Amino acid sequence: MRPRGNATASHAKILVMQNIYAHQLSAQQEGTTAVVDAALDAALQE
Repeated sequence: MRPRGNATASHAKILVMQNIYAHQLSAQQEGTTAVVDAALDAALQE
């Protein structure tokens, strides 16, 4: 059973946020947090 409408959109956004957070953790080790922070801010504003 698949969620519909806003439930699907919210779930997709959560997955995106988790993915960005995972990238942010690895990016901190490479010193590229500024780029990831910009991507995170963009995702939050969608």
